[in-house]
Order: sequence, then C-alpha cells, then structure tokens
Amino acid sequence: MFKPRVAISVLLVTASLAAAVPAFANGTVVVVPIFEGEYQATVGDTVHLTMGWIAATKGLVRVFIRHTSDAFSLVGPGGDIVWTMPSPGDDSWWGPVEPAPDDWMGLECPMPTLWIAYWDYDIPDLVLEEGTYTLTYTGTFDQPVNDGLHACVELPGTEPVPTPSLYRGVNVVVTTIVVSPLLP
Repeated sequence: MFKPRVAISVLLVTASLAAAVPAFANGTVVVVPIFEGEYQATVGDTVHLTMGWIAATKGLVRVFIRHTSDAFSLVGPGGDIVWTMPSPGDDSWWGPVEPAPDDWMGLECPMPTLWIAYWDYDIPDLVLEEGTYTLTYTGTFDQPVNDGLHACVELPGTEPVPTPSLYRGVNVVVTTIVVSPLLP
C-alpha cells in the first residue's frame, strides 16, 4: 500500500511547475492533480494538468516513469464522469529527463545534480460550467520506486523525507475544482 503521504518528489516538482505557470494565464486553470486541495476556475476555462517527478539520479527518474501508470477521471457538478484519461502504458507523456536547477527548492543533496521530468496536458473539448468538479488521480507503481531524496537535507518546516523514499502500491489523490460564473 502507498504511504499516506504523497511522494515528496512529485510534490516538489509540481509545486515548482505550478509556481512557474500562473493560474488563469490566458484563461487556463493550472491544476496539479497530485495535490489534495481546491482550485478555483471560472466558466469556460480550460483545465491544464501537470505532473512531474524529481529524483537524486537520472536513472531513478527513468525507473519512476517506466514503472508507474497514471489514470485520471473528472466528475462534473451533476455527478457524471465528464472526462477520463488512462495511462498510455508507456512513457510517451513524459518530457526529457533534465537536470534540476542547482538550488532547486533549497534541497541539499549528496549528488551534485537532481534530475527532473514532467508532462502537461490540456483537457480538450471540455467546457467548464458553474459548479464543483472532482478530479481523481490514480497512480500505480508496478514495482517499488525510490527517489533517493532521503539522503538530502530536509526542507525547513516540511515533513521529513521518508526513509528510504520507497513508494509502492497505489496512490489515489482527489482534487476539487470550484467553477464560478463569469463576472459581468
């Protein structure tokens, strides 16, 4: 079973991506599906999904990508499923594995470089109407995955990095999107 806390790698990457893409830029809602929380939108906005993984080595990022499958479903205000997206079963969603910035999120790790990969996706042909939507992310590890971040110095004020940063099983995260009417 997946540990109750979400993998710190995913949290750190998506926090960085969410900060890099301003919410409501060009009418697009930035939704980070692995965060349990609430996001605000307005009628007609586009839902933009983004997800990432950071690890102590390039190989650990690749292991995560190759051994994790993701699925999403979005339930509309009326309780009907308005959109689903299963994992493609390969790594075609993911961008390249790249070095993270040197001072990324203030982590101090024994490896000189942390590595990062992410993907993002706009849900096509979905017109948001007023009401509350529920986005459910299901991530399944087909083998235990380690990000190696347990060897890093913990961020001040955060939960300790789990040792040995080993994630397995299924991770389900529910995000709420509250859609308000357009203001005149």
